[in-house]
Amino acid sequence: SWNTALDKTKALWDLAEKKGLRLDTLNIGGGYPINYTKNVVKVEAIEKNVNSLIYDKFPKDTKVLIEPGRAVVGDAGIFVASVIGKARRGSGNWLYLDVGVFNGLMESVGGIKYTYLAESLQQTKKIKWTITGPSCDSFDIIDRDVALPEPEVGNLVLILSSGAYTTSYASEFNGFPLPGTILI
Repeated sequence: SWNTALDKTKALWDLAEKKGLRLDTLNIGGGYPINYTKNVVKVEAIEKNVNSLIYDKFPKDTKVLIEPGRAVVGDAGIFVASVIGKARRGSGNWLYLDVGVFNGLMESVGGIKYTYLAESLQQTKKIKWTITGPSCDSFDIIDRDVALPEPEVGNLVLILSSGAYTTSYASEFNGFPLPGTILI
């Protein structure tokens, strides 16, 4: 939490001052969340809490830096993927996309739950899918139990709120090319 982090930072700040180091800048980093599939604390609420903590704990002339990357660019990106295959297995329905964990969606492994929109001209009924990338690696599972209408091979799947860290996580693992980036 911000409270714990700023308490620890204040302890280090005080230790530095005791050692004769005059600090004047506090970088509180990032951590500002965005809504993926559930509502999160609004930035304004975080700001009010953090500002109060900084004002109470640190000298009034402290220069404060923030790194709100995800909060700024997270919603600005949309992955446009193509369906390259489908399968029905004992464990359910599998949807294979031309992008996956190794192509920039690595944070899905850590718990980020994206919102998906599937192009489906024939179906309106939603069914549950395990969504995977194109590689042969069993780790390349983007998400499970995603309710989507059944797309056809070649249809598009949009992966929303994927503007944060996806291009920096992308690799050419298994010989697949890096996803393209289009700025609009």
